[in-house]
Amino acid sequence: MKKNFNVLILSAGRRVELVQLFKKAATELSIISQIVAVDIDITAPALYFADKFFIIPRITSPEYIN
Repeated sequence: MKKNFNVLILSAGRRVELVQLFKKAATELSIISQIVAVDIDITAPALYFADKFFIIPRITSPEYIN
């Protein structure tokens, strides 16, 4: 039976290596996973290495969910 694990990386920024290591570990352990990265800035490099990414509002934004 394969295990499923999803990982959410907040404030992904330049954490490209972290995203890559989670993906590598999932492959090596035969784990089905999705790495999701979020950041406030569309230019954050780690977003583009994740399986999915989302742009979220700043904590000071009225759109921010408490």
